[in-house]
Amino acid sequence: MSESAFKPKFWVPGYLNAFFGLFTNVLLNVLVLTGLSLGVVNMPEDIVFGRILPALGVALPLGNIFYAYLAYKKAKEEKRDNVTSMPYGPSVPHMFIVVFLVMLPTYLKTGDPILAWKLGLVWALIIGIIILIGAFVGPAIRKYTPRAAMLGTLAGVSITFISMRPVMQMFEFPWIGLICFAIIMLSWMGGVRMPFNIPGGLAVVLVGTALAWGAVFLGKSDLMTPTAVGEALNQFSLHLPSFSGDAVSISLGELWPLLVTAIPLGIYNFTEGINNVESAAAAGDDYSLRKILVADGAGAIVGAFLGSPFPPAVYIGHPGWKAVGGRIGYSFVTGIAIAVVCFLGLTALLLAVIPLVAILPI
Repeated sequence: MSESAFKPKFWVPGYLNAFFGLFTNVLLNVLVLTGLSLGVVNMPEDIVFGRILPALGVALPLGNIFYAYLAYKKAKEEKRDNVTSMPYGPSVPHMFIVVFLVMLPTYLKTGDPILAWKLGLVWALIIGIIILIGAFVGPAIRKYTPRAAMLGTLAGVSITFISMRPVMQMFEFPWIGLICFAIIMLSWMGGVRMPFNIPGGLAVVLVGTALAWGAVFLGKSDLMTPTAVGEALNQFSLHLPSFSGDAVSISLGELWPLLVTAIPLGIYNFTEGINNVESAAAAGDDYSLRKILVADGAGAIVGAFLGSPFPPAVYIGHPGWKAVGGRIGYSFVTGIAIAVVCFLGLTALLLAVIPLVAILPI
């Protein structure tokens, strides 16, 4: 069969498992950064829902669509249907660092959440520039670094930050967290079909939400607040992104302190990208590191100029999404779904309806 005659499948029903898994993973991070912006930095709602989230609604799909395109090209060139695109979303470590080390200190010092937001934009812009620089030196680093060293580092980050923290939060409400965790284990690890063929990720959200609200209506828990749902509906409207020159509007005196965290974290971001590409290669999909890092850096820069201080990144977990059925389309559709959530201001409603503890096990 010639290369031109081979057409990889973009979507089959089995991809739903990976889509709901990655979508709820990215959604959780979007919900958390929304809560941090509103509750920690005390940003006005019009900045969060009108600037930050619409900016993410552009930056995240750009990366997801580009990674799906790379997967499609690879599948066509190698004539195989089991190529999995790289996962992409808001960088979790950077999400907390920009809030607690950049924006919160500024807010506490000046009482000005807008200035804090602007400094966050500059910080994200610097991160993006460093990642773009890393795209040119990263391939050489990957070439001369043993795979065991790269994957060992990745495993350490995964266990320490991505696994242990959610586990601690799960046990705050174990009667929801452990049940949802069991569903994930049965569905993704055990291959058990859920009733009505519901994808495991969706089943977790439905069961966890039902348990939380059931306990509220029975008077056994105050985990969810019914009045918050009505308030959240006020944010349900179309929020379109707009260009922001705020990322280049601060003085040099305000810039230098940002470099203390931006430079090492930018380096961390592109080295983690190297590790994630190596992880995908170990699972059978060897992507161009330079292209992956360029997408990462461009996503952070585009997001900063549109109003988001939260740089996106290629995610850990490609082999896992591949194992549960993810191929080309799951990342693409995740990006589109997240864009819809961000543009319509649905994060406030989802925060009010879905308990975070139901998504944490994913």
